[in-house]
Parts: sequence; structure tokens; C-alpha cells
Amino acid sequence: MDQLKKKKRFLNRLARIALKTILYILIFFLLIGILVQTPPVQNFLRKKTVAWLEKKLQTKVEIGRIYIGLPRKITLENVYLEDRQKDTLLSGGSLKANISLFRLIFHGEMNFRKLELENITAKIKRRLPDTIFNFQFVADAFNPPATLITKAKDTSSFALTIPSLVLNKVRIVYKDVVAGSEMEAMIQHLDTKVDKLDAANLVFDLPHTTINGLTARVYQVKPLASPEPLAKDIAEAEQPSSMLLDFKEVNLKNINVDYRNDVSAIYTTLGLGSLKVKLNKLDLTNRTIDLNNVSLDNSTTIIRLGKKEEARVVKKEVKQEVKSQAIAGWRIQTSSLSLNNNDLQFDDENLPKSKNGMDYAHLKIDSFTLHADNILLNTDSIAGKISKATFKEQSGFVLQELQTNFLYANNNIPGCTGHCLHLPPHRLVNRHLHKHCNI
Repeated sequence: MDQLKKKKRFLNRLARIALKTILYILIFFLLIGILVQTPPVQNFLRKKTVAWLEKKLQTKVEIGRIYIGLPRKITLENVYLEDRQKDTLLSGGSLKANISLFRLIFHGEMNFRKLELENITAKIKRRLPDTIFNFQFVADAFNPPATLITKAKDTSSFALTIPSLVLNKVRIVYKDVVAGSEMEAMIQHLDTKVDKLDAANLVFDLPHTTINGLTARVYQVKPLASPEPLAKDIAEAEQPSSMLLDFKEVNLKNINVDYRNDVSAIYTTLGLGSLKVKLNKLDLTNRTIDLNNVSLDNSTTIIRLGKKEEARVVKKEVKQEVKSQAIAGWRIQTSSLSLNNNDLQFDDENLPKSKNGMDYAHLKIDSFTLHADNILLNTDSIAGKISKATFKEQSGFVLQELQTNFLYANNNIPGCTGHCLHLPPHRLVNRHLHKHCNI
């Protein structure tokens, strides 16, 4: 009986010790959590973080304020980071990360779950004779976790995985001397998931991407194309693509891009109201693109070829590239295609304007709308079902209505039926284009 009582007293005492130990541990972590929120401790952590990053990156780092929420949240405000040439790499705003702090502190591993940048300016550069980007040293500093570095011996690139990446009001300044490109872009909002991103090795796996508000100016100071024989283009087209690209859905809104190349006299402006793409399968190696649906609304595209020999070279090379890719054999299909109220303008200043009919060197198409299903394009045929098609062209050509099932193939005669066209009596617009229509 006494032994039973002693055993119960021992178990009770052991339980009290265990409970007190757990309670002390909880109080300890609670105290740390409270202390971390106080300005003196935050300032202490900020200084320690800056010192640790400067030692790790071997460059200048500044942080105006730091907030840490154990075990996975960290916020840096008023950030400044230099590259190895003492130029600004990252500055301003705030950087919020959902990251394993313990792995970062004790193992140096950047294991992100979410990364959010707001009011940040990033300046990305690539210079000669070095052909790596100015941010590469950041990846090298945290080498060699497998989630970041695909090839431990190859430090010219790194593969990044972030389950969720959010950008709000982020400005990007890009200068690539190797490619001869300069870009300045302002992203209002970007939300994407990055399963894998390795720009140097052309590996992109972005399952879901949404961009709402993007303004970009792109200038290229090298020729866009150089004269090449058709045989070379065909041989290159038949080679498997080195790019590995995969995505499931892309949603773009309010996109404005201005591209200029004074050397090749190519000028393009693109304004997208809304573009949505859902993908079933993408296999660039086997030249297969299978889309679920594509919708493009309220877009404006303007392309101008200047009166310059280099522009004529680009025009010739584009034709050769299209022919080469057709010979290589592509299969592109989409279950649903919806284009609404889109404008297109094309001007080739190397060719004179035609006084009569539709001039394909000087096009201006307004309010182009097309609804189609089961579109298929392959090497020798085009097929699909059009339920609606309308547009106006500056020559006076007006397509009011078009509904048809169509098949264009090497062994098939094209045709269509429906009330297709309205032509002003004083204009004659390439009637051979609609000779199969019942008007």
C-alpha cells in the first residue's frame, strides 16, 4: 500500500515537473516573441541582420526597419542592396518573406513559401567581358541548396522555387550589354507561383500567373536579325527547342509595351486590355501546343517597319522563319478562341501605299472580333468552326458577319457560307478573298 502511494506521489511529482518545464518553455518563447516586437530588440536584430548579410554577400546592405514573426515571417523595410560593382541592385519599399528562419540562420538555406515585394526598384545588369547578371552573387552566396542550385559546379545560373511570389508597384530597370537591350518596366501587381525558374538554362515553370498593370519601354541597340540562308533557318528550326516552358494559366490586364529598335527600324506598341490563356499541354521539343481556351479583349497593336535596309532584312528573315517552322512541323490547337474589339495597324514604309483596295503593307483594322472553336493548325492544314467574325478596315472593307466550319488542306478546297461582307459601291476590295462567300 505504501509502495503504491509512493509510486503515485512520484508520478504526480514527475507530472508537475513536466508541466512546469513545458510552461517555462512556453513562457520563454512567449517572452522572446514579445521582446522581438520591441524597438530596442528589433534595432538589435536589424544591425545583426545587416552585418550577417554584408558578410554573406560581401557587399553593402542597408535595412531601415526589420520585423520578425517567429517562426516563418520576416519583413524588411527601406532596403538597399548594392551589387559587386557598387551600383544599386535593390532599393526602397518593403520585402516580406514567409521563410524558414531557423534554416536560414543555422544552414543558410533560403526556403521560401512566399515572397512579396512592394514599392521596390530593382536594377538588373549584364556587362562585358563578364556574361553573368549582377544579381548572380546573391545566388552564389547561398549555394548549394538543391532547391536553389540545379548544378553545383555551374555558378552561372541558379534555379529558384517560390510557391508564391507577389509584386506590387515594382520598378525594374534592365540593361543587357550582351544582348544589346535596355528596358524599364513598372509592375502594378503581379501574382505568380514559381515551381522553377532558371533563366540562364531557359527553364520556366510558372503554373499560375496574374499581372494587372504593366508599363514597359524596351529599346534594342543591336540588329534584330541578320541575313541567313533559308537552309540554315530550316536546319535550326528542326533542332529540338532548348527552352523548357510550362504553365497552366496566364491572366494579363492593362499591359502596355513600347518596343523600339532604331538599328533595324522596327517600332512596335502593344496595349492589352485583357488576355487569358489556359493550357492543356505544351511540348516545345515535339512542337506541340494544346490550349484549352484563349481570350483577347480590347487590345491595340501597332507595328511599323522603317524605310531602312535593316528593316527589309528583318521582314525577309521573318518570312523565312515562318516557312522554316512550317517545314519543321508544328501542331497548335485550341478548344476555344475568343477575340473581342481588337485593333491592328501595320505599316511597311519600304512599300508605297496602294490607292485601291485593301493594302496589306499598310493595314488598319478596327474592332476585330472572332469567336471560334476547335481550331487546329498543323503542317498542311487549318481547320475550325467560326461562330462570329467582324471587323472594319481603313480601305472601306467591312466584315459584318461570318459563320462557318472550315478546312484548308492540301487536298481540300476552302469555302465558307454566310452573309459575310459589306463593300461600299465606290470601292473594290480584293474580291478574290471572298469569292467563295455567298454575298
